[in-house]
Amino acid sequence: MAQTSLLQGKRFYCREWVFNKIQLCLQEKANISELTSGVNSTQPPLVPDRGAFIPSRLTAGCTKSGNAWGVLLVGGAGSGKTALCTELLWPTRGQKAHYSLHQQSLAFHFCRADDSDTLCVGGFIRGLVAQICSSGRFPEYEEKIQDPAVQRILQFGECERNPIEAFKRCVLLPLLNMKPPQQSLFLLVDSIDEGCQFGEGEHLISSSTPKTIAELLVSHHELLPPWLLLICSARKQNKAITKLLRRFHKITLDDLRKAYIVKDVQQYILQRLDQEEALRQHLTKETAEMLNQLHIKSSGCFLYLECVLDGVVDNLIMLREIRDIPGTLNGLYLWLCQRLFIRKQFAKVQPILNVILATFKPLTVKQLYHAVWTKNMTLTMEEFQKKVEILSKLLKDGIGNTKILFHNSFAEWLLDVKHCTQKYLCNAAEGHRMLAMSYSCQAKHLKSLQVHDFALHLVHSNLQIEPFNLALWMIWNGTPTKDSLNTSIPRDQQVLQLLVKAGADVNNEDTHASSILHQALEKEDSIRTLLDNGASVNQCDCNGKTLLANAAYSGNLDVVNLLISRGANMELEDNDGHTPLTLAARQGHTKVINCLVGCQANINHTDQDGWTALRSAAWGGHSEVVSALLYGGAKVNCTDTDGRAALRAAAWGGHEGIVLNLLHHGAEVNRADNDGRTALIAASYMGHREIVEHLLDHGAEVDHEDVDGRTALSVAALCIPARKGHASVVSLLIDRGAKVDHCDKDCMTPLLVASYEGHVDIVNLLLEGGANVDHTDNNGHTPLLAAASMGHALVVNTLLFWGAAVDSINSEGRTVLSIASAQGNVEVVKTLLDRGLDENHRDDAGWTPLHMASFEGNQQVCNALIEQGAHCLAVDNDGRIPLILATQEGHYDCVKVLLENKSCIDQRGYDGRSALRVAALEGYKEIVELLLSHGADIDHKDADGRPTLYILALENQLAMAEYFLENGANLEACDTEGRTPLHVSCWQGHLEMVNLLITYHADVNSCDNERRSGLQSAAWQGHAKIVQCLIEQGAQVDQTCNQGATALGIAAQEGHIDVVQLLLENGADPNHADQFGRTAIKVASKTGHSVILKLLEKYGATTLNGCNISPVQRMETKTPMTTTSQMPSLPIISSSSSSTGEGDVQLSVRGVANEPMHAFSSPSESPDSTMYDQKSSKSNKSPVSSNNSLKTTSSTATAQTVPIDSFHGITHTERIQQLSLHCSQIRQSSLSASSITKSIGQKLSSPSCDFNWSQLKLSLKSTKSKNIVSAKGLMNDINGRSTQGQVLGYEMTQFGKRMSNKSIENISMKDPQKLMAIDSIQHKREQCHNHFPIQQQKCLEKKRNGIMTNPNYYLQGNQVFSGRVPQTLQNESHQDVLQNNFVENTDLYLNQDLRLQIEESDPEFNYKKETPL
Repeated sequence: MAQTSLLQGKRFYCREWVFNKIQLCLQEKANISELTSGVNSTQPPLVPDRGAFIPSRLTAGCTKSGNAWGVLLVGGAGSGKTALCTELLWPTRGQKAHYSLHQQSLAFHFCRADDSDTLCVGGFIRGLVAQICSSGRFPEYEEKIQDPAVQRILQFGECERNPIEAFKRCVLLPLLNMKPPQQSLFLLVDSIDEGCQFGEGEHLISSSTPKTIAELLVSHHELLPPWLLLICSARKQNKAITKLLRRFHKITLDDLRKAYIVKDVQQYILQRLDQEEALRQHLTKETAEMLNQLHIKSSGCFLYLECVLDGVVDNLIMLREIRDIPGTLNGLYLWLCQRLFIRKQFAKVQPILNVILATFKPLTVKQLYHAVWTKNMTLTMEEFQKKVEILSKLLKDGIGNTKILFHNSFAEWLLDVKHCTQKYLCNAAEGHRMLAMSYSCQAKHLKSLQVHDFALHLVHSNLQIEPFNLALWMIWNGTPTKDSLNTSIPRDQQVLQLLVKAGADVNNEDTHASSILHQALEKEDSIRTLLDNGASVNQCDCNGKTLLANAAYSGNLDVVNLLISRGANMELEDNDGHTPLTLAARQGHTKVINCLVGCQANINHTDQDGWTALRSAAWGGHSEVVSALLYGGAKVNCTDTDGRAALRAAAWGGHEGIVLNLLHHGAEVNRADNDGRTALIAASYMGHREIVEHLLDHGAEVDHEDVDGRTALSVAALCIPARKGHASVVSLLIDRGAKVDHCDKDCMTPLLVASYEGHVDIVNLLLEGGANVDHTDNNGHTPLLAAASMGHALVVNTLLFWGAAVDSINSEGRTVLSIASAQGNVEVVKTLLDRGLDENHRDDAGWTPLHMASFEGNQQVCNALIEQGAHCLAVDNDGRIPLILATQEGHYDCVKVLLENKSCIDQRGYDGRSALRVAALEGYKEIVELLLSHGADIDHKDADGRPTLYILALENQLAMAEYFLENGANLEACDTEGRTPLHVSCWQGHLEMVNLLITYHADVNSCDNERRSGLQSAAWQGHAKIVQCLIEQGAQVDQTCNQGATALGIAAQEGHIDVVQLLLENGADPNHADQFGRTAIKVASKTGHSVILKLLEKYGATTLNGCNISPVQRMETKTPMTTTSQMPSLPIISSSSSSTGEGDVQLSVRGVANEPMHAFSSPSESPDSTMYDQKSSKSNKSPVSSNNSLKTTSSTATAQTVPIDSFHGITHTERIQQLSLHCSQIRQSSLSASSITKSIGQKLSSPSCDFNWSQLKLSLKSTKSKNIVSAKGLMNDINGRSTQGQVLGYEMTQFGKRMSNKSIENISMKDPQKLMAIDSIQHKREQCHNHFPIQQQKCLEKKRNGIMTNPNYYLQGNQVFSGRVPQTLQNESHQDVLQNNFVENTDLYLNQDLRLQIEESDPEFNYKKETPL
């Protein structure tokens, strides 16, 4: 029993209308229960004997009172059925109306295709009983279940043998005899259609023992209590289920004709944007239209939306790429696989997928490894873990540490020949073989159910071995088969027979096991006895089949005659529209057909698929039945819903006699189906030469085209392999005048497709018939290119013999030689070289044939090309030589060949990566050894000046880094900023890498160009274990950087309590001050880290006397209501985006009423702080700058995001653009005018009591520059990434008395307008009462190697001071200067003042630099 869902706890969106409908259905059930309670209470409790049926009078009230028995949720794959059922049971949104529905749940069950246990009928029944007992709603029910007879029925094995009896006695009857509860309840079964297999023409067939949960519920749901609502979900494609549950209230989840479903899709996108900052970061006005396209492309599939949006969050998909993603789930899977699996990665992980697809139960990683190991016994667990990591995007964790595919529709796609390409097509049979071998290795220790699984995998492994040999296999392995049938009987008859042949004991005492072997003969003892005892002659089962229909289907002529004599209706249809005549024709029972036809049954009746009895018999090859029907007057040209007549069905099946019979009775030879295919095309496709000849003799049109433009000759050449009999079809068609150069809609001729398939006999026949040997399709491919791309040497030789042009080039600029080199058939390559093709031809990407062969790992082709004179040093458009490509793909043999032929071992591509760098990063140790043995430079640096060991440390590749160190790699090799591998490892938090480097004597006190040590980097990021390690190895705890900061001061600012405590315990000076007088306790106080303040005081730090409470502490003491009421706020929005290049800034003011906004942020809110970014910096290989803030992000985002429910009259794209406002801005700020005015009036008496400029936020957007100043900018530079468009936020701090008189005088002398602008700002500040926007300006940053340089203290280069000057400065000369330059135009706007500064900034204007930690 699946008593949980794998989606439990996952965030749920929308779908409120569904819950409202379910609530209405529950209320309707409650009304029905009130009406029927009086009727049922007057009847005595019924406890029928074993196998007895519940009388129909028990359900009379239910049938007449309600319009629906239950609710059926239907939708396509990924429409959110399971997620909705999960939310119904475990709601995640407490404020919604459906929150209380879970209280009405009686029991539930989740069917999963990847777990056969969840599809077991016996387990389903036992799970229902357990949940009803544990619910506590019916104490008397628990007493009934404790009855020994009931317990015996519930036992494992007994419940499986007679599930109907168990379901009636343990669930139905006890619940019917219970007093109705106060409110109606529901029973939920998710994915009820899982495990039901329906092929062409197949439907649910009644059986004495239901094999699936669906069969059990379909035949007994009418017997459920009137107060119990059955809620099921199923795919809408499974029409058999929907037909059987036709009285259920059907709710479709992905019908986009309904406005509320379209709204669901839109709201899903909008709510994810509103709640996920990582998604909003990718959003701009330009990409908003892409999300509008996404909601259209999804077709209501939430899985489609989730995959795309998750891909955007994971940086796997760019929003602009949405226009290129296919609009179907199958197309999306193909697109994602092409993105996830580069080069030949999929082939490496395909065995794992084959095992997962073959298993019937989820497997753990260890079990998966053991199965895959049976195919490759050299595979280690470490290598297997790497393969599993490659599949991390496609696998998710199941119950019990198992691994399963993220969705069953993806598993179906991997096995779907129609939609999955050959490259990604998986083979379940191979998985069965590996699992069978895995069971073979432990055969002696298998339990009974495991023996069943072993036999099942052997049966499905497609080994082409006789069953008795499979039985011998099990015997020789010592499999304990003797008692394997004691507890349960496998449903698969092949498995049962295999176990019996292998020695399973089927004794007389176990009558059930014997009955299974003969179940087809022992369904009923006697129909006559039933009729004599009052049974209706037209009685129907749950599928609508009458007794006559069942007898006709099984071919029991005696019973058919008996029922007809008793007056059975021969025209009654079952649920699929079948009559006894059509069922008998499908099975080929000629005598039954003659009987029914003789009794005047409707001979031309059609079922729901449009099949007549004649169509069914012709498709099944029942020639005698066809003759009987034709003799009885059946219409020969009737067609089904696909437009296919009996003639086409017989031609497809190769039934020559039936084809001739139909033609003699007037069948239309050129009648085409809905796809335009005639009987001739069908017979040609299947290679039935005799039928093709008969059809042509009767006037079939030889060049008739189907909807794809293909003729009979086209399909004969395309789809049929050249084996016995099929080439003769092509020859016959050519002899009868078929056009050999006919082009289909892809402009492909029969010769071209035969060349692709490698059918050399057909190629010869077509060329002899005059086919154009150099014809090209829409992609520029000739038959020679096609044959070379598939490696068909015989076809290549044949085409060359017939004069095919060898100098053709396809749309990518590749010659036949290039394509053949990639394919790897050396014989074809040598043939083309002998024909004089250029071995050094470059395609559009700059690749030569040697590049192609090296990339694909074709060693023999590489040798052939080099012998012919191919250049080993030829570079492609990316500057890469063949050696780099071969190394990149891990082709050891090719690398060896290229090195032996004097390929430049240290050649770098334009990205600066050499072959050694590529091999090291890919983990190809053998290739690394080979390259080093040939003299590769182990300390080679890339274009960014980083050695390979440095990158290995950055990527935390321990094994390869250790190998480099063993081979003499320079530990102290650094990048252009002076950072060594130890610096990088400390910053990234790679403890094992740090230990490794120290083991090899790395200098723990080495400093970069800014004199920062690894200890300071680790302290900055909060890596306490690394800090401890470095201190133990002798790192100087009070090492200072160029600004005088120590590790303690940095950790105190960032709020890393563990690091601060470690440093203090190891002697760090708590009173150390940097060159600007800042101590650890001062920066900790400013950032509001109260715990750190106590720690510092404990270790003797001097306390701050008279220090104002920090803005963060002040904010935390206020409630949101107080903040809102006392601080009317205004969001400040800059319209400049990352694409702005000129630096012009426009101000736009937007506000939303009653939204709380904070007027300040702490320094930890800016990108300077990493306290709340540790996790991302540890998980990412190269940290990036972020706009996230701790206390202002949520409120600011809310203020600028229109509530979803309030969108009226605007398009979906406009809603997305509303959400994208703060994503495209540089920084948001909201200021209270009253609080600002009050603060401005304060006196600046001392540094500790200065005016707090941290209430004003200045945001600057950096452009691409070598100067990177933020802490995250440090690692961006380490990883060599561009910083263009990076957003940085600075904390405004005091301007104060550090401004010298000389500097002010310089301003006045050089440009008086600057002082006029500053004075105007001061004047406007005095007049400001309501709102005060802060302008944002893009500027360059001063690199401080990770320590932020605050532009509020100085101006240099393009940096501009855009804060405010206090009204009163301590230095009176400053005030005099400002007063003497008062601006007369007091109406000048603030943005005009700031623009004046921006446009006329003086690059020589520079104050003393002071930077916060």
